[in-house]
Amino acid sequence: MNKIPTGVPVLDRELGGGIPEGYNIVVGGDPGSGKSYLTYFMLYSMMKQGYHCIFVTTDRTANAIKELADESGWEYTKLFEEGKLIFIDAHSWKVEQDSNEKYSLEILSDFIGLSKMMGDIRKNLGTNKVVEVVDLFSELFIYADENSVIQLLEMVCARARASKTVCFFVLNDKMQSEKALTSIEALTEGTIHCFKEGAVNSIEIKKMEGVPLDSRKISIPLSKGKDGIVRPR
Repeated sequence: MNKIPTGVPVLDRELGGGIPEGYNIVVGGDPGSGKSYLTYFMLYSMMKQGYHCIFVTTDRTANAIKELADESGWEYTKLFEEGKLIFIDAHSWKVEQDSNEKYSLEILSDFIGLSKMMGDIRKNLGTNKVVEVVDLFSELFIYADENSVIQLLEMVCARARASKTVCFFVLNDKMQSEKALTSIEALTEGTIHCFKEGAVNSIEIKKMEGVPLDSRKISIPLSKGKDGIVRPR
């Protein structure tokens, strides 16, 4: 089983080297728990290993994401310019703005269009070294019925398994029903839950199929290295 290191040493240690190829991973938590921050860092680490990233953004613009990541030293703008980072803009239509991205949705509930777009991008890249993320996946439940969202998830997950793609679904714990959350976790191979313990960001590996876990709760304090990059320890 090939694994992709996340770049977070303590997490990679618990996972026996990283996240297995073909796995679909839920990264969940309350607002401010660090779930997007952790995901952005893992994507950065994987892109630096030679992977391409297809990033579906629903709750902020692609420029805002690049700025946030760049401020931590994660070079999203540079990786975007190099073609390593490809955005699907599923946000601009909500604020009635034209998208500046090559790929965009006119409405978030166009799940057939979204699924096809993700597949076409991966096909055009011509490589299996791809990671995908939908941030924030929970937003989809606002604009479409629960069954349609779960059907999209099932399609994306099946394609990720077949193509050995790692796909992250970032969830706000409070934005979907318990029934939907149960379905999401049943359809995916791994669940990482983010939370705050005082001033420290922590995670709990709730599930990772095929990976023996000695310790499930992990603290990931942030530190700035000599290179100026902020990274989880």
